[in-house]
Amino acid sequence: MLIGTSVIDMTRSVIGAQKAYQVAANSSFLQDGLVAELTTGVGDTVAVKPYAGGAAGTIAGIAYVEKVGKRYFPVIDEEIVVPDPVAPVQLAHSNVVTASVKVYNATVGEVSTATTHYSVTTAGVLTPVDTADHMTAGDVLHVSYRYEPTITEVMQLFGQTFDINSASEMLNEVSVFTGNCLIYTLNYDTNCTWAVNGAVYINDTTSLLTLTTGGGHAWAACRIHKIPTASDPFLAIAYNGAY
Repeated sequence: MLIGTSVIDMTRSVIGAQKAYQVAANSSFLQDGLVAELTTGVGDTVAVKPYAGGAAGTIAGIAYVEKVGKRYFPVIDEEIVVPDPVAPVQLAHSNVVTASVKVYNATVGEVSTATTHYSVTTAGVLTPVDTADHMTAGDVLHVSYRYEPTITEVMQLFGQTFDINSASEMLNEVSVFTGNCLIYTLNYDTNCTWAVNGAVYINDTTSLLTLTTGGGHAWAACRIHKIPTASDPFLAIAYNGAY
């Protein structure tokens, strides 16, 4: 079943222009909110493809896909307390992207290291590793991560799902928010420390919005407008996309 609703907050986003592009051959937008890169389509027409690593080319903007097979939502600073005695803890969500997990030990005041200080499973089970200098019973942890919501979770969040393709999908087209835009999105790397007016990079592997520490390439015409928080997990970016 295809999941409806977008990872983009349309009530707060400001769209410079919304343009339909042909999707380049052998490319597809299976996730919403991906960065769209201009390329050549059929008959030398302009097409787009998801950014897929290497030096970023000409960026059109953020792709808006209303109905897709997968979506990933972020959780920012979910608070858990290390049990006494130290034992595994179930996060609020399952289907966790383990590589996206960031654990900040608020009691110690340091970012924890995977394997050394904790392990986490895709089922959302976080197991603290008892270390006298960093992770002990009673420590307060702030956990950020991305997860794939179930159909039930999507319905609880947005109140609807869809099981049909949109016309644009059948025509192999995708809408792109381009021009001067301010976009509130959930499609970003949770394992980052964001800063207002900071530079934005695109991760070579995941195509998520990230920082230099995430191993990506710079999106020169994009800056951070608002950082995500526990109460408002949207990341806001301001950019000028090419037509």
